Amino acid sequence: MFSVENLYYVLYNNLLKPNNIVDSFFTPFGSTAPDDLKFFTYHDFDNTGEMNHLRYCLFWDQEPIFQKQFDQVSVQHAGKILNRSHCKILANSEYSSFKNQICKDHNFLDFYYFYHGFAALDWLRDYKYLNKTNNFDKVFITLNRLCTQERSYRLTLVSHLLEENLVDKGHVSLHYLSKPNLSLKEELFGADSLLSKNSKKLIYKNLFNRNKEFLLDGAVGGAASAHVGHQEHNLLTSAFLNVVTETVFYHNKLHLTEKIFKPIATYRPFLLVASPGSLSYLKSYGFKTFDRWIDESYDLEQDHDTRIEKIVKEIFKIGQLSKTQLIDMYYDMIPILEHNHEHFYNNFKISITKELLTNWQNVFHRWNNGLGPRDQLKLENYDFDKLLKLIAQ
Repeated sequence: MFSVENLYYVLYNNLLKPNNIVDSFFTPFGSTAPDDLKFFTYHDFDNTGEMNHLRYCLFWDQEPIFQKQFDQVSVQHAGKILNRSHCKILANSEYSSFKNQICKDHNFLDFYYFYHGFAALDWLRDYKYLNKTNNFDKVFITLNRLCTQERSYRLTLVSHLLEENLVDKGHVSLHYLSKPNLSLKEELFGADSLLSKNSKKLIYKNLFNRNKEFLLDGAVGGAASAHVGHQEHNLLTSAFLNVVTETVFYHNKLHLTEKIFKPIATYRPFLLVASPGSLSYLKSYGFKTFDRWIDESYDLEQDHDTRIEKIVKEIFKIGQLSKTQLIDMYYDMIPILEHNHEHFYNNFKISITKELLTNWQNVFHRWNNGLGPRDQLKLENYDFDKLLKLIAQ
């Protein structure tokens, strides 16, 4: 599998270049700032007239698409983003009505693919060589590095864990004091806060006057998700259950990141703290979950506070079990844990590659529908069977 660092270059050479489509993506990783959107990194223009019939693919796939960030990018890059005469492809990694509306309003062709699936296969590639272990000293682990704005729900989660006296049963990380860009006051009292009134009360009670953070992964810097050495492996396997706190929680989006694949790669069961329907979304890719042991009805809960309360209730229930009972439960779960691990490192790679290539072909069909031969995108420039073998190897 190719590296995430060269993902756009690989896709440019194999998908964009054969039809003279220009590359456009954000760098550094994780940014959606207008100044960090780069055009023409790999494409060499043969003549100035080519600019008049520009075809480009905007990769907005590392992060979900939100209104504020999209508006900022649109203003700064209006000549390209708002130009309806260009053939514009929006490469993204989410299902949402908001994304659909952007494509409709701004004349983008929707090109969905599972970016974070490819990222996880790269970053977690070495874990496939490690054996499963039932050696753990805590009931659960939950890692929360960012906890403001879209991720502020993590403050609510940890406040519930404190309220229910569950923190000592888990390995809990929550960085809400030490980083200068994190402000608890803004989340509690700011006009743009996504927290409910009840969540604010709970957070104020449990965290506001607390002067000590929950630090587990403080030594990990940069793109933290890409750091998956032996220390991270030991941390991830130090608990029975991984409580995965995803990037998207408040919004009606299906968008999963590499976070959910960490328990899968380390043979661990998980609870998924994300937007409604995220467990079903994960299962649509062939993974299995743990409804035999865990009440997973939280995945259908639309109310954000109630969804967290249901998740904490399951953590509490599992937290009442003895170490022997947890080990017995782990052995009962092994068929699912092994299925997920095997599926991730084998069939999943093929599945998301097929999806990528199928959706790329669909982009062409939508663009070519009703257009003259001069503007046609040519599918005959690709050998998709060969591409499948190449990308999925």
